[in-house]
Amino acid sequence: MDKRLSDSEFKRQFDRAKERGKERALNELRAKAALFDENSNSIVIELLNGVKITLPSDSLIEFKNADPRLMAKVELSPSGNSLHWPELNVDFSVGAVIRDVFGKDVLAEHGRAGGSVSSEAKRIAARTNGLKGGRPRKITEVSKSFPTKSAAAAYAQKATSSVTLSNVKKMPAANKSSSSQKK
Repeated sequence: MDKRLSDSEFKRQFDRAKERGKERALNELRAKAALFDENSNSIVIELLNGVKITLPSDSLIEFKNADPRLMAKVELSPSGNSLHWPELNVDFSVGAVIRDVFGKDVLAEHGRAGGSVSSEAKRIAARTNGLKGGRPRKITEVSKSFPTKSAAAAYAQKATSSVTLSNVKKMPAANKSSSSQKK
Protein backbone atom coordinates (compact mmCIF):
# COMPACT_ATOMS: atom_id res chain seq x y z
CA MET A 1 0.00 0.00 0.00
CA ASP A 2 1.42 3.37 -1.03
CA LYS A 3 1.49 5.73 1.98
CA ARG A 4 2.64 8.85 0.15
CA LEU A 5 0.43 11.90 0.42
CA SER A 6 -0.88 13.73 -2.56
CA ASP A 7 0.41 17.26 -3.01
CA SER A 8 -2.98 18.71 -2.06
CA GLU A 9 -3.22 16.54 1.09
CA PHE A 10 0.33 17.49 2.08
CA LYS A 11 -0.47 21.18 1.64
CA ARG A 12 -3.68 20.82 3.68
CA GLN A 13 -1.83 19.08 6.56
CA PHE A 14 1.08 21.52 6.39
CA ASP A 15 -1.23 24.54 6.54
CA ARG A 16 -3.11 23.03 9.50
CA ALA A 17 0.19 22.36 11.32
CA LYS A 18 1.19 26.01 10.81
CA GLU A 19 -2.17 27.11 12.27
CA ARG A 20 -1.69 24.90 15.33
CA GLY A 21 1.82 26.29 15.78
CA LYS A 22 0.49 29.86 15.72
CA GLU A 23 -2.20 28.94 18.27
CA ARG A 24 0.39 27.37 20.59
CA ALA A 25 2.63 30.42 20.23
CA LEU A 26 -0.22 32.64 21.42
CA ASN A 27 -1.18 30.46 24.39
CA GLU A 28 2.17 29.14 25.59
CA LEU A 29 4.48 30.99 27.98
CA ARG A 30 7.64 31.66 26.01
CA ALA A 31 10.81 33.56 26.77
CA LYS A 32 13.06 35.65 24.58
CA ALA A 33 15.95 35.60 27.07
CA ALA A 34 17.13 33.83 30.21
CA LEU A 35 20.19 34.38 32.39
CA PHE A 36 21.58 33.71 35.84
CA ASP A 37 22.27 36.81 37.96
CA GLU A 38 25.12 35.94 40.34
CA ASN A 39 24.65 39.11 42.40
CA SER A 40 21.14 38.14 43.48
CA ASN A 41 21.61 34.37 42.98
CA SER A 42 18.51 34.45 40.75
CA ILE A 43 17.31 33.22 37.40
CA VAL A 44 15.94 36.03 35.24
CA ILE A 45 13.49 35.11 32.49
CA GLU A 46 12.30 37.73 30.02
CA LEU A 47 9.03 36.70 28.36
CA LEU A 48 8.11 37.61 24.78
CA ASN A 49 5.69 40.26 26.06
CA GLY A 50 8.55 42.06 27.87
CA VAL A 51 7.73 40.88 31.39
CA LYS A 52 10.83 39.95 33.39
CA ILE A 53 10.51 37.32 36.09
CA THR A 54 13.27 37.01 38.66
CA LEU A 55 13.29 33.71 40.52
CA PRO A 56 15.55 33.06 43.51
CA SER A 57 17.53 29.96 42.52
CA ASP A 58 16.97 28.32 45.89
CA SER A 59 13.20 28.44 45.29
CA LEU A 60 13.71 25.48 42.94
CA ILE A 61 14.82 22.20 44.52
CA GLU A 62 16.96 21.33 41.51
CA PHE A 63 19.26 24.26 42.23
CA LYS A 64 19.85 23.74 45.96
CA ASN A 65 23.64 23.94 46.48
CA ALA A 66 24.29 24.22 42.72
CA ASP A 67 27.50 25.84 41.52
CA PRO A 68 26.73 29.40 40.29
CA ARG A 69 29.18 28.96 37.38
CA LEU A 70 27.11 26.02 36.13
CA MET A 71 23.84 27.87 36.68
CA ALA A 72 25.13 30.70 34.49
CA LYS A 73 25.23 28.27 31.54
CA VAL A 74 21.47 28.36 31.03
CA GLU A 75 20.28 27.73 27.46
CA LEU A 76 16.97 28.82 25.98
CA SER A 77 15.31 26.55 23.43
CA PRO A 78 14.84 27.98 19.91
CA SER A 79 11.07 28.21 20.46
CA GLY A 80 11.59 29.96 23.82
CA ASN A 81 9.38 27.55 25.74
CA SER A 82 12.05 25.72 27.76
CA LEU A 83 15.26 26.29 29.72
CA HIS A 84 18.18 23.87 29.87
CA TRP A 85 21.27 23.61 32.07
CA PRO A 86 23.41 20.97 30.31
CA GLU A 87 26.03 20.41 33.01
CA LEU A 88 23.44 20.25 35.79
CA ASN A 89 21.16 17.99 33.71
CA VAL A 90 18.17 20.22 34.52
CA ASP A 91 15.37 21.13 32.13
CA PHE A 92 12.25 23.22 32.71
CA SER A 93 9.49 24.51 30.53
CA VAL A 94 8.98 28.23 31.15
CA GLY A 95 5.45 27.52 32.38
CA ALA A 96 6.67 24.82 34.80
CA VAL A 97 9.21 27.16 36.39
CA ILE A 98 6.55 29.78 36.96
CA ARG A 99 4.10 27.20 38.35
CA ASP A 100 6.72 25.72 40.70
CA VAL A 101 7.73 29.08 42.11
CA PHE A 102 4.42 30.94 42.21
CA GLY A 103 2.21 27.93 42.87
CA LYS A 104 -0.90 26.61 41.26
CA ASP A 105 -2.97 29.64 42.30
CA VAL A 106 -1.37 31.81 39.62
CA LEU A 107 -2.15 29.30 36.89
CA ALA A 108 -5.62 28.61 38.29
CA GLU A 109 -6.43 32.30 37.97
CA HIS A 110 -5.06 32.27 34.42
CA GLY A 111 -7.27 29.27 33.61
CA ARG A 112 -10.31 30.90 35.20
CA ALA A 113 -9.85 33.95 32.97
CA GLY A 114 -9.49 31.72 29.91
CA GLY A 115 -12.59 29.71 30.85
CA SER A 116 -14.72 32.84 31.01
CA VAL A 117 -13.91 33.79 27.44
CA SER A 118 -16.92 33.58 25.16
CA SER A 119 -16.60 31.74 21.91
CA GLU A 120 -18.90 30.81 19.08
CA ALA A 121 -18.76 27.15 20.17
CA LYS A 122 -19.80 28.04 23.76
CA ARG A 123 -22.65 30.20 22.50
CA ILE A 124 -23.98 27.40 20.27
CA ALA A 125 -23.66 24.82 23.07
CA ALA A 126 -25.52 27.08 25.53
CA ARG A 127 -28.37 27.62 23.08
CA THR A 128 -28.57 23.91 22.26
CA ASN A 129 -28.74 23.02 25.97
CA GLY A 130 -31.35 25.72 26.52
CA LEU A 131 -33.56 24.24 23.81
CA LYS A 132 -33.33 20.88 25.58
CA GLY A 133 -34.57 22.42 28.82
CA GLY A 134 -31.24 23.43 30.31
CA ARG A 135 -29.09 21.40 32.65
CA PRO A 136 -30.64 18.22 34.03
CA ARG A 137 -31.50 18.29 37.71
CA LYS A 138 -29.13 16.63 40.13
CA ILE A 139 -30.79 13.90 42.14
CA THR A 140 -27.97 12.91 44.47
CA GLU A 141 -30.11 13.64 47.55
CA VAL A 142 -32.78 11.23 46.30
CA SER A 143 -30.34 8.31 46.30
CA LYS A 144 -29.66 8.76 50.03
CA SER A 145 -33.36 8.32 50.82
CA PHE A 146 -33.65 4.90 49.23
CA PRO A 147 -31.87 1.69 50.24
CA THR A 148 -31.34 0.41 46.68
CA LYS A 149 -30.47 1.84 43.31
CA SER A 150 -33.67 0.49 41.79
CA ALA A 151 -35.85 2.31 44.34
CA ALA A 152 -34.00 5.57 43.67
CA ALA A 153 -34.31 4.96 39.94
CA ALA A 154 -38.05 4.37 40.18
CA TYR A 155 -38.52 7.58 42.16
CA ALA A 156 -36.29 9.55 39.81
CA GLN A 157 -38.22 8.30 36.76
CA LYS A 158 -41.45 9.66 38.28
CA ALA A 159 -39.92 12.85 39.70
CA THR A 160 -38.48 14.33 36.55
CA SER A 161 -38.51 13.53 32.88
CA SER A 162 -34.95 14.84 32.36
CA VAL A 163 -33.34 12.03 34.38
CA THR A 164 -32.65 8.78 32.61
CA LEU A 165 -32.05 5.37 34.12
CA SER A 166 -28.46 5.42 32.85
CA ASN A 167 -27.78 8.57 34.90
CA VAL A 168 -29.24 7.01 38.03
CA LYS A 169 -27.09 3.87 37.70
CA LYS A 170 -24.01 6.07 38.07
CA MET A 171 -25.11 7.25 41.54
CA PRO A 172 -23.29 5.75 44.53
CA ALA A 173 -25.12 3.04 46.44
CA ALA A 174 -26.43 3.79 49.94
CA ASN A 175 -23.71 3.44 52.55
CA LYS A 176 -24.37 0.02 54.09
CA SER A 177 -21.24 0.03 56.24
CA SER A 178 -22.58 2.82 58.47
CA SER A 179 -25.62 0.75 59.54
CA SER A 180 -23.46 -2.29 60.36
CA GLN A 181 -21.06 -0.14 62.41
CA LYS A 182 -23.89 1.11 64.67
CA LYS A 183 -24.74 -2.43 65.83
